[in-house]
Amino acid sequence: MKLEIRERDRRSVLLLVGAALVYAVFSFGILPAYDALKDASSDVGVKEEQLSRYRSCWKRPAKT
Repeated sequence: MKLEIRERDRRSVLLLVGAALVYAVFSFGILPAYDALKDASSDVGVKEEQLSRYRSCWKRPAKT
């Protein structure tokens, strides 16, 4: 038995595969990267304060 797909059905399957690929790229690639960048931007203040503490420790002369 030979499987024959009409042109309309072939276009529908290709469209479905394309939509699935777009969904996968956004779900597993773009959106997690965006969330990570958003979280990193909220941590900037804390890291800046920590860096200023480290710098102030390096400026002080060591006690011997």
